[in-house]
Amino acid sequence: MTEWKQPLVSVDVVAVRRDAGVLSFATCERQFEPFVGRAALPGVLLLTGEGLSEAAERAVVTKLELPAGSIRHVTQFGAFDGTNRDPRGATISIGHICAVESLAGSATWTPLDAAAGGLPFDHDTIVASAVAEISRRLWADMPFTRAIIGPEFTTSEILTVTRQTGARLPDTAKNMARWLRSNDHAESTGLRGRDTVWRWVSSS
Repeated sequence: MTEWKQPLVSVDVVAVRRDAGVLSFATCERQFEPFVGRAALPGVLLLTGEGLSEAAERAVVTKLELPAGSIRHVTQFGAFDGTNRDPRGATISIGHICAVESLAGSATWTPLDAAAGGLPFDHDTIVASAVAEISRRLWADMPFTRAIIGPEFTTSEILTVTRQTGARLPDTAKNMARWLRSNDHAESTGLRGRDTVWRWVSSS
């Protein structure tokens, strides 16, 4: 097992996609020790001359086997520096949320509100922090919101996302639809059954 003394900088990614109205995050099977065979967040050590966002994108492409074009948005959300977070030695991990749209690759996807714990390192803490960050940024950071939600959504889908993340938005379909109609970022395009379909206003 590799050992080191100087703290190294790593990047761990909570890759998020919305599928059928549900936000899920990706894990991949670790190929090497420690924790070989365990499901974990995709992560990489920062390379010399590499930016943090570049490293996050590299983790998504190499560990989840997703195409680079599937990454909609990359957001840095926190540093994780527990002294015992990696049994190989001291590392400081910079957490990133990557909004992705591809269904390809080798990732296992788990609904954000169904994360049961048991991930190696401090990845459970990173996932919980990512959920809190998503809750905080939804509708406050519009580029982030558009990337997470996708170009089109229904009232019930955004309500599901709200409940998954604990975002402070209306908590019933009727109130959510009323709130969206008064919002200058989205407009209705019709119905899907009895559910209103929305899209982003291009100027927002």
